[in-house]
Amino acid sequence: MKNVGSAATAACIAEIATIPIDTVKVRLQIQNKMASGAAPKYNGFLGTAKTVASEEGFFALYNGLTAGLQRQVVFAGLRIGLYVPVRTLIAGELKPGENPTLAVKILAAMATGTIGICVANPTDLVKVRL
Repeated sequence: MKNVGSAATAACIAEIATIPIDTVKVRLQIQNKMASGAAPKYNGFLGTAKTVASEEGFFALYNGLTAGLQRQVVFAGLRIGLYVPVRTLIAGELKPGENPTLAVKILAAMATGTIGICVANPTDLVKVRL
């Protein structure tokens, strides 16, 4: 279980570092859908970040952080926590010192990643909407 905590912590640190980038990306994406012939409000990555920070405050770049952190904890926890049980389900119980094949490792990782993202994806939608 130590690996689950480490993976979740690393994922949360990455989320904190990258959420302003994600916020700017979403603002740039939705402005095209919202604009009806008007001049665009946001111009480029840095211009968008500056506009958001000056009009709404610096911490507006971190809107959705709680949902993003929740997603990372759930996703990392499921991905890492389910890996060994899924690998055992695919390959059977391994003898001490025996390693699974590369194909089994890849299949188990794909399966746990799929399970994790299916469960965590709704929180990603919440993060984007915030």
